[in-house]
Parts: sequence; structure tokens; C-alpha cells
Amino acid sequence: MSRPVIFDLFHTLVHGADEERDRVVGEMAVMVGVAPAALVAAYHATWRDRLVRWDVEETVRNLAGRLGGTPTDDQVERAGEHRRALGRRVLDSVSTATLDVLDALRDDGHRLALISNATSDTAELADPTPTSTSG
Repeated sequence: MSRPVIFDLFHTLVHGADEERDRVVGEMAVMVGVAPAALVAAYHATWRDRLVRWDVEETVRNLAGRLGGTPTDDQVERAGEHRRALGRRVLDSVSTATLDVLDALRDDGHRLALISNATSDTAELADPTPTSTSG
């Protein structure tokens, strides 16, 4: 009987983009009128909230406000889209070799699962995958 296989997303199926994420968050700071280093630090400090409570626009608005910024809706949307663009790049970076391994495991009858600490901006970009209806 085939056993289920569980994968983590970051640093397993795709690269973690840690340095690029910090660069993107710094660019978002400029878009919403706050200090880049301060927004990067706030992003790191609030990862749990970003994981379970806030979508990307709430994150931008909340953190910019905490840092003294008063971004417009357009600025928040632009910064949110900039963050989503990083998520798209990361998800699109999965290698052909990784996809081949996943296909081979599935072809061998393994059920596959993904567990991740992806925040909403990455999670909302993931394509829904039909689940198996067999027991």
C-alpha cells in the first residue's frame, strides 16, 4: 500500500526567496511612505498575524499605520500587488525536476499533501488542486 507523502513549500518545493522578500518589502515601504528597514523589521515581527489574521492589504495598512504612515487605498493596492508578484515568481520557480518527482510519486499511487507557513499573499495564488475522492 502506498503511503502519503507530505511536503513543505518553502526550501523544499520552491526556494524561500528570503533576501528577495526583504527587498520587495523595502520597495513596498517606499510605495506607502514609510522607512524600508522599519517595514522589513515589522514584517518579520508580525509573521504570525500575517499567517492567520491579515491579508496582504491589511498587512500593508496595519504596518504602515504602526510606522506613522497614512497610505492611500491606491498605494496599499499597489504595494499588495508588488508582494503578490513575488509570490507568483516564487511559485512559478518550481523546477521541472521537482514536478517530475511529484508526478512519479502520484503515478505510483502516493497521495501528496502540502503543509506550509505561507502567508495569505502566497496562499491565495496557489492553484486549487482537486482532492482524491477515494478512501
